[in-house]
Amino acid sequence: MPSAPSQTRTIPAVRSRAVERDPAEDVRATLKAWLDATRQGDVAAQMAFYPRLVPVYYTWRNTPRSTVLAEKRKVFADARVLDIRTGPPRIELTPDGTGAVTSFRKAYVIEGPRVHRRGEVLQELRWARTGQGWKITSERDAAVLAGGSHRARAARSRSPWPRLAGARAASGAPPAAGGSARATPRSSCGYW
Repeated sequence: MPSAPSQTRTIPAVRSRAVERDPAEDVRATLKAWLDATRQGDVAAQMAFYPRLVPVYYTWRNTPRSTVLAEKRKVFADARVLDIRTGPPRIELTPDGTGAVTSFRKAYVIEGPRVHRRGEVLQELRWARTGQGWKITSERDAAVLAGGSHRARAARSRSPWPRLAGARAASGAPPAAGGSARATPRSSCGYW
């Protein structure tokens, strides 16, 4: 019995075109997720946004992720009051879209048996796009706008680093006459 001619059908190739999100929107979504984890005191969720080595973590340089984790646990572990409010972020992308800087006003109250911190800062996060998403490569307070812990107020008076004097300095303007030119660390790394 002769075999029937094989019938083959050619299916046209379909080009797979991955829909690439706008990098600024991607950074905004990542920042929102980090802020949500921070407001909830979810240290494990926060740590997903840090690489193995964090180049700048407040006043520390080339900080291992495990050290960032220990500092965050110290701050958030026993917090009974955790109130963190932020203003709208400013997002600046590098020309090639692989890096970004986000800055925003942050007012915070963190209280517990061993932690009493409150204040308002201009927070700055620097981000790098990696194969695992956007990661924080720098976390710092660009300016202290109000308050801080009692330890922070004491540290301000003895710190050797220049401090940005409020919102004027954040905008690049020189400090007001008679303004302080000192840094504002708030814990051993300058956190909060």
